[in-house]
Amino acid sequence: GVALASAPAAAASAVLGLDEAQRAALGLRFAPVAPASAPSLSLPGVVVVPPTLHRVVATTVDAALGELRVAAGDRVQAGQVLARLRSPQLLEMRRSLATSRTQRDLAADALARDEQLHGEGLIALARLRASQARHQESDAVLAERGRQLELAGASGHAEGTDPGLLTVRAPAGGVVVETVALPGQRLAAGAPILPIALGGARWLALQVAPE
Repeated sequence: GVALASAPAAAASAVLGLDEAQRAALGLRFAPVAPASAPSLSLPGVVVVPPTLHRVVATTVDAALGELRVAAGDRVQAGQVLARLRSPQLLEMRRSLATSRTQRDLAADALARDEQLHGEGLIALARLRASQARHQESDAVLAERGRQLELAGASGHAEGTDPGLLTVRAPAGGVVVETVALPGQRLAAGAPILPIALGGARWLALQVAPE
């Protein structure tokens, strides 16, 4: 117990004070402790839009790009008009829809007439069944032509006075990355017009040496 109690006093008495001349003679230097700075590193890279935040606006029919209303860097809202296309294919699709609608109406009138005649006993059941089949077939063709226009992003009615006009709208809000197509350019179905970067985090792709 006595030895332990006297240890701090012995350690304190062992501390030697050094004056300025002695410090200089020994080469002692003092400085505040500070964290070491990381080495500077410069790496080339580019900002990349993640695939999950990338939308490509493309034409759904063979067409010519008549008007482009946005440019690279523009911010767009969902449903905003981006471009207008003129398409002979779309014109033919609308004509086919109109023809199918007329044929369906004629088949419906024929079926109603045959139902009345069959009810009066003037025609055989086989003729009525044939009229029903023609009506069902014409109705199915009309529905198919309507779905084709929907997939093309168009309605069965012409926009204004130009039945071959197709308006392209933004599928979602974001920023136009670049314009791939130019006004007057002819595009095949599925050809890209412009990509849109949706809102969200971006990736930074850096070129780093293995070492």
